[in-house]
Amino acid sequence: MTTVTPYLMVHSAKQFTDYASHVFGAQARTLIPLDGDPERVVHGEMRIGDSTIYFADARVDGAQCLPPYREGEDPSRTQMYVTLPDPGRAYAAALAKGATPVMEVSRQEEGTEMGGWVDPFGTLWWVTSEPPHRP
Repeated sequence: MTTVTPYLMVHSAKQFTDYASHVFGAQARTLIPLDGDPERVVHGEMRIGDSTIYFADARVDGAQCLPPYREGEDPSRTQMYVTLPDPGRAYAAALAKGATPVMEVSRQEEGTEMGGWVDPFGTLWWVTSEPPHRP
């Protein structure tokens, strides 16, 4: 199954969580604090109805994971996190269409395959396989 999850870089993840809770009834499921600064969030997940949104605190320049991907351009403030059967194929197809590599697809600790790129339009895409099923 393929799913797409928006990943937002916000100026205050904790305030964003309160806002989304008040406006949409969102329920925060995960808030991982930034090492050395527990007031900032390096990764958060919330549910709004049946949908999941990932989010994190941005740096002052809007970047969270990366510097500007091209000299003189703003970093991506919106990221897309896609779970699909073959992330390596998607990664290769993106690079063939002019994407800038960020992280080559590789096996992660939990057993997924994951990689990322910035498309020619400035959006950061992360692709991952589903985690292996454990008995």
